Parts: sequence; C-alpha cells; structure tokens
Amino acid sequence: MLHARNRTDRPAGGRPVALLAAPRVPPSEPSVVHFLVPAARWWDDVVWTCSTIRLACNPEHVERWAAAEGERVGALVDLATMWRLGKTWYGDRLHDDFRRRTSQEAAVVFAEHGLTGPFWEVP
Repeated sequence: MLHARNRTDRPAGGRPVALLAAPRVPPSEPSVVHFLVPAARWWDDVVWTCSTIRLACNPEHVERWAAAEGERVGALVDLATMWRLGKTWYGDRLHDDFRRRTSQEAAVVFAEHGLTGPFWEVP
C-alpha cells in the first residue's frame, strides 16, 4: 500500500478527521493516538485491545473522553511516532519468512521508538 486514508470520529474531539499517510512522509496532523490497554495485556483480548486504540486531537480530548466513559488514560503517542512505529512493525509482514516478534524483540522495537516504561513492558 503506497497511500492510506483513514477517516474516523475522534473521541470527545467534536469533529471527524481524515488522515493521509504516505510511505515517505508522516502525517502532519498534530493528533495523538490513545492506547487504553497496556502492552502486556494486548493478547488477553486482542479484539477489545484494538477497539480501544483511538485517535484524538490532543491529550485534553482523551482526558474528557476518559472522564465521560469512566476509563483511565493509558498511553498517548504522537502521530509521527505512530507512523515510524507502523513502518517498523508492519514493514516485513508480507515477506515469506515473516514471523511474529518475540516479547524481547517487541520491547526493542518499542524502545527504539521511545515507547518505554511500565505501560510498554511485555511479558
């Protein structure tokens, strides 16, 4: 895929958003991605985990969403970091020799993209 367009409604953001992603240029939108479920728990219920990863205009919108839903704020990641992470994480998925990363390999990828601390620790 050379270009992707993602259209979604932002939690507590008040407006829909359409992002254009390209292979060589990160999105310029100053948004954040909110991860509710800590990395160590992602595979407990992957459908729930994926359904809780949300785009937001800014951290304040995440805080308003969390308060309205009775949820906590998890981890926030800026779009440029998500773009770089996605290129690394999914860049080899179509190769014949692809294999799922081990926990240790995932931890290294997270750390390379500045995703460190208890939220990003994997078992």
